[in-house]
Amino acid sequence: MSKPPAQTVHDELLLELGDPSGTSDSAFLDPLSAAEQGELLAAIRRTRRAQKNALDTAIDKGLGMAPLLLRGPLKRILFP
Repeated sequence: MSKPPAQTVHDELLLELGDPSGTSDSAFLDPLSAAEQGELLAAIRRTRRAQKNALDTAIDKGLGMAPLLLRGPLKRILFP
């Protein structure tokens, strides 16, 4: 299996922002240096991880109100 081509920070940032094809106008990133783009990418990824962790915690707390035997099936039904 071959490795995918190496991506630039600019390309990774576009992917993270939701443009997998890289076809959108990315001129808004031009004023940022590669280092600044890297910092922005890291900040976006940190924030998304924090959001996911907070959501997972909230879901677990919410399901904690259900009887223990129903928690697993409820989680699988609500979040397939």
